[in-house]
Amino acid sequence: MFKGNRFTRYLVYALGEIVLVVIGIMIAIQLNEWNANRKLQNENYLYIRKMIGDLKATQSRLDLLLHQNDPVWPSFKQAVKNADTLLKLSYAGFSEEDIDFIGKTTAFQGGSMLNITDNTYQELMGTGKLYTLGSDSLVASIVRYYTICEREEIYNISNRDLLWHGLQVSEKGFGKMKMDYELATNFELSDYPFYFDPKSEEYHNYQITLRYLLLGQRINMSKIEMLIRETETLQLQLKHALP
Repeated sequence: MFKGNRFTRYLVYALGEIVLVVIGIMIAIQLNEWNANRKLQNENYLYIRKMIGDLKATQSRLDLLLHQNDPVWPSFKQAVKNADTLLKLSYAGFSEEDIDFIGKTTAFQGGSMLNITDNTYQELMGTGKLYTLGSDSLVASIVRYYTICEREEIYNISNRDLLWHGLQVSEKGFGKMKMDYELATNFELSDYPFYFDPKSEEYHNYQITLRYLLLGQRINMSKIEMLIRETETLQLQLKHALP
């Protein structure tokens, strides 16, 4: 009986030790998981802040294209307004008094690239860390945004090529006249008889150019306005994911 009681105490003690070891292991596993999750969360917060910085840079770029005040390369808003004004003026018929406005007014924004800042997104995609960045809805919003940006960049390039083609239509007529007005020291409007002839080929080509510029840049402008809204929306979603 004595030996049996001692064996029972040893058995209970051994079982207790096993239970303590198992509990210790479970606690250690939980601590490791907690530390890993905390490390991942802190890393995600860092990426989110970096992506917010990228979005701010993109928004500044888009705002510049939309509103920049540059006499050589006007904003999209100003270029669209200039093209519309010149086109309407052409249908009223140009007068000698209009030459200064026509000669100095730029109706082409320049076809600037969007230059979306996507460094953080590309890093996340390259490392596979995008899909652990946050909720499924947040990840889906990020992928959707940069997919839209990629698509609009392609459209922008295509539309820019059409705009350059539109400029080439009138380069030997009104294009050359505008260049001479700006650069020549002996400019004489009488050297450009097509200026007063709405039925001339040069006059028609200039109107076609203005129409190209008006419609093409109006499309680009609306796309930039859309991208600005999308950029602001994603920034808000990312900010809400931060502590």
